Amino acid sequence: MFALRPAACILTDGLKRLVGGLDMKTTHLAAGAAACAMLLSGTALAADVPAFDFDGAPTSLDSALSLGFSFTATAAATVTALGYYDDGGDGFATAHEVGIFDSNGNLLASADLSAGASDRLIGQFRYAGITPLTLAAGQNYVIAATTHGSADPWAYGNAYPADATVSNFHTTAPIAITANSALFLYQDDNNLRNPTEHYSNYTFYAGPNFLLGVPEPTSWALMLGGFGLMGAALRNRRHSTVSFG
Repeated sequence: MFALRPAACILTDGLKRLVGGLDMKTTHLAAGAAACAMLLSGTALAADVPAFDFDGAPTSLDSALSLGFSFTATAAATVTALGYYDDGGDGFATAHEVGIFDSNGNLLASADLSAGASDRLIGQFRYAGITPLTLAAGQNYVIAATTHGSADPWAYGNAYPADATVSNFHTTAPIAITANSALFLYQDDNNLRNPTEHYSNYTFYAGPNFLLGVPEPTSWALMLGGFGLMGAALRNRRHSTVSFG
């Protein structure tokens, strides 16, 4: 998930060699340092955080559409799931397909949300997991979803003053959704397409959302503490291997 597994393997091997040369007094330091290897190998605690959220927004119904919005990853980020707005949180009347497109319109990842309430509900969206997708720093993307007609309402609106119609809109770093990012495309079927049309001053059609895999603060604390313990263990080993005559 964190693309650091090779480093973790190197660190783990080093710890094994280190423990072999330590006495009982200092072995616990190396054991504590093993937390670094666990975190780097992808076992770090991580939270799935929505790319954006809001408290309130207008909703609408229409015929078959692919709709969503454009966004920018200001730093590298990992997408772990794709979702669709569940008005009322009581499940979908119909299925929805959600996908992320690159700036050239190529579909990078997609997921199917089932009718009903079987998919995971986080806030106002239901999500289906995907093979983790890494968004490159500084790149623009489009996330879109199929409405499958007028069965399920979707939210929309302008998130920015002075004429905001969306309340308490916020994004999760490093995702940036700017004004006038909403996109749509009318169609005669329910196949997911890259939407290219824009209307009014809307920030988004939601429609779609996605989850980011974000390490929790305790994970970073464990990693920093582990590196500190490893440094202490290394210093102790250097002292313990000195011999005189």
